[in-house]
Amino acid sequence: MTGPAGVGKSAIAQTCAEELRSQCQLGASFFFTIQGCSDVSRFFTSISCQLSSKSPDYHEILDKKLRLDPTIVRKQLRSQFRELIVEPVRELELAGKPIGGKVVLVDGLDECKDKEAQREIIEIVITSVVTHTTPFYWAFFSRPEPQIEAAFADHRLASLCISTLLPVSRGIDGEIELYLRCGLQNTLHRRGIATSEPWPSKQDIHTLVSAARGLYIYAATLLRFVGRTDTQYDPQELLHIVLKSSAQGSAGGLMRTPFEELDAFYILILQRVPNGLLSSIQLLLSSMVLRHLDGEILTSMRLSSNMLRLTETKMRMLCGELVAVVRHIKPSGITITSQDSTSLGTISHRRPVSPAQLSPMEEVHTREEMLTFYHKSFFDFLCDPIRSGSFCVTTPTMRNKLFQHLAELQVHYSKFYSFQSNCGLVLAANEPGTQNAGIQHVLSWPSGSELLDSGIKAVVFETIGVYLRDKFFPYDDLESQLLSRMGLVDHRKHLSIQTSWIFTPNVLTFGSTFDFDCLINNVRGTIFRRGVSRLEGAQVIQRYQPSSTALDLPLFRCDSDGNALSGLYVKGRGQMSTFWYWILDPQMRCYRDFETANLEEGEFEYSAEYTMSSLTKNTSNLPG
Repeated sequence: MTGPAGVGKSAIAQTCAEELRSQCQLGASFFFTIQGCSDVSRFFTSISCQLSSKSPDYHEILDKKLRLDPTIVRKQLRSQFRELIVEPVRELELAGKPIGGKVVLVDGLDECKDKEAQREIIEIVITSVVTHTTPFYWAFFSRPEPQIEAAFADHRLASLCISTLLPVSRGIDGEIELYLRCGLQNTLHRRGIATSEPWPSKQDIHTLVSAARGLYIYAATLLRFVGRTDTQYDPQELLHIVLKSSAQGSAGGLMRTPFEELDAFYILILQRVPNGLLSSIQLLLSSMVLRHLDGEILTSMRLSSNMLRLTETKMRMLCGELVAVVRHIKPSGITITSQDSTSLGTISHRRPVSPAQLSPMEEVHTREEMLTFYHKSFFDFLCDPIRSGSFCVTTPTMRNKLFQHLAELQVHYSKFYSFQSNCGLVLAANEPGTQNAGIQHVLSWPSGSELLDSGIKAVVFETIGVYLRDKFFPYDDLESQLLSRMGLVDHRKHLSIQTSWIFTPNVLTFGSTFDFDCLINNVRGTIFRRGVSRLEGAQVIQRYQPSSTALDLPLFRCDSDGNALSGLYVKGRGQMSTFWYWILDPQMRCYRDFETANLEEGEFEYSAEYTMSSLTKNTSNLPG
């Protein structure tokens, strides 16, 4: 089933799952969502775990497999499918205990952060259905993304697949009306408000249903907006604001697309943000969008607060203004994921622990509050300047503003660290040049514990550095003068904090467990020459030609067209600099790099990693 965002595909999928479960026909269900699970590595492991919960014999087979080879859960998708699903099903059939043709339901495949994995999942399932290696019926609910449409166009599916389009349709107006009427009445009941006249009126409901134009997401967003409790307005006043805005929009002429009313509602929500908070909200939304573009669905409230220099009070005020479109996920209690690799706990098992059993950083994690978008339509709205206008957070102006803020904060944070012999990178107790004891004043939202705050500050320092390096790349829309501020960042300290964390009494220190610092990255197929050129032009990096002949790195090579294939640079200035080497490897079809404070030792570590990576790749391609 395909259809545009907001038409109710997930609601139908949920209803189908519940009905199938009641009839004992549901084998498994997996919901990719913008609010949480978008990690493809959990897909087949979760499905196999659900299947095993319905069959003790399946559970026994799966448990035995995982005890013998705990690495299954980290293998490629095809291997996971074969070992966790196909082989157990075949073993059960041979034993005369077939699991039967149950339904496996998959919702929101388009929300999976790896587009190539989306296609691969479909191909794996198609092959299984065509070759009869599993007895399951598969149901997919997704937006019609090109890679998904192309995968389902497989000629082998002509007689095996039914495709249904769920369009934006006014045919569901009756369902939306019931949903709105019940939701608005419940809003009053929850707040203990009784009215002498029926509310909402028939005319109000008619106006709202007309504004929804067949989109469930409009109705859901409206109920969250009217139901907010952190405002001086009561539900009736908030509904009047929506109705007034809708009437003004309708007076301007006919809507051209179903999303225009939804966009108008999103604009109304942002227009009602007090002027004193709007700039901070745009920075927050801009940082959330940057994370989501990289597939990072959840945003830590405390981390974002300290990255954007927002107090806890200010952050909670922003969340209150965005309550209709941004979901606030509160801590669910002290639970940590079990890593027991000798049982099904490897796949999915959470165990309660007491506070005394937690390390300091685990304790911070259990207290973490997260933010995420309620629906993909708001993310799309924020990214499209045609739809969001002045509220778009991906414009060059907004990206420059966020980059400037983070670059200045990173320079400031680096002043609180210093290198000490035999100890690595140490977090100072006092701000340089001041008598202020402790480090809590550095954080805009501290935890109250000096040890925990030192960890939080380290995470903030490390995360900002990653944002500057990766999330704005290739820096096309950044002003050159602004980009040059990356040259003022202490890259050596950031490298050190990334490579190793060492706890010492009463202070959190950072350094390498080896006698050098080296960070290695592997990124397949990254074409980034334009970004390198921009960094050179802004004098953030300078080409480096070593005088030593001991190095065995291919430097500044080019292909037959003159395109650079490798480079060695000094990143930063003076004692704050690191060496950065990169290579585009046509044979491996990948991009590789390393960053180090010691070039010769960095090359040694890189070469060792490169050899191991090659062996792993060759091994993974062996038959069987």
